[in-house]
Amino acid sequence: MLAHRKVELLALPFFICAIYCFDHVHILFEVFIYQY
Repeated sequence: MLAHRKVELLALPFFICAIYCFDHVHILFEVFIYQY
């Protein structure tokens, strides 16, 4: 149970980072498409 909890704590920052990275990529794609 403690190991599962540790995995959740490690996964949470990665999940948040993935969301932020996805937002930035989405904005870059919109700018790229909007220019052409």
